Amino acid sequence: MNEQLIWILAIAAAVVVVWLLWLGRRRQQRARDAVAGREAERSALEQAAHVARAERLAAEREHGAAPAAQEDVQAGAVEADRLASEGLRQADAERDGADITRRISEGEAERQARDQAQRDAARAAELAEKAEREAREQAAREEAEAQARAQAEAQAAAQAEARRAEEAEAARVAAVARAREEAEAAARAQAEAEAAEAARVAAQQAEAAERAERAERQAAEARRLAEQAEEAARIEREAVEARRLAAEARAEEEARLAREQAEREAAEARRLAEEAEARRRSEEAAAATAAAPTRELRADETLVLVADDSKIVRVKLSRLLAAQTYRVALAESGEQAAELDSHDLR
Repeated sequence: MNEQLIWILAIAAAVVVVWLLWLGRRRQQRARDAVAGREAERSALEQAAHVARAERLAAEREHGAAPAAQEDVQAGAVEADRLASEGLRQADAERDGADITRRISEGEAERQARDQAQRDAARAAELAEKAEREAREQAAREEAEAQARAQAEAQAAAQAEARRAEEAEAARVAAVARAREEAEAAARAQAEAEAAEAARVAAQQAEAAERAERAERQAAEARRLAEQAEEAARIEREAVEARRLAAEARAEEEARLAREQAEREAAEARRLAEEAEARRRSEEAAAATAAAPTRELRADETLVLVADDSKIVRVKLSRLLAAQTYRVALAESGEQAAELDSHDLR
């Protein structure tokens, strides 16, 4: 069960690592796509600026005889260059802002990306409208000044220049509009892709969280079962140990009882042997006494041997015999009585 749990946890960890690697690569791809979109917008703005500069140079070559008109055209071209440079700087600033915004967080980055795309679109539209308005105002001023200063030929040239300027402006406006539309389409596509990616990642995170929670529940159940098994094994070990101790105690008690029984039997055997030995010696003493001269002995010449394992019996008999002037010898056992008897005979 523990091995299965380890495999489950290892698989879950591997899935999480693979998902994190894939998410990092996906973020890098989105960043590269955003940079490519901004580079495309910048290229469009640079192309529009290049077209404006080319038209300005052509106008300068065609109208070298009209210094005032040339100055106005140059001023318009400078203004167009300034607007293009401003657009490029704005695009760079927007790119830096988008990079900083992307590093904040996934959810905040999505929201800021949508807001930034909307702001970029609005700002691009505003810049385009401003440039168009300034270009129209500039063209109107140039046309009015040319009509006031020049003759009919100058007026015709100015009108031709105005038409070329309008055509150039129309081309520039069209390029700017195309760039704006492409930028807006790219921003919308990126926002939609990021939203879809965020939804998919959220679903995967929820699924991974559910799997992790399920694995945690399984691990808790496995731990609980392992603890129950360990508790049952401990109880069984304690029961076995108790039975073993009880058996040892019974064996020790039986051995002790056997030793005591053996000691009692040995003591009884020694007592019987001592009594037999005392009887034998008493018989020998009686035989020796019978062989002696047959003279009646006085009480003070008679030695009475009292042998008994009871002190009370010995004391009572000794007092009774002493009252009759018999000599009394006391012994606790037959062996001791035999020793005393042999000593008296010698």
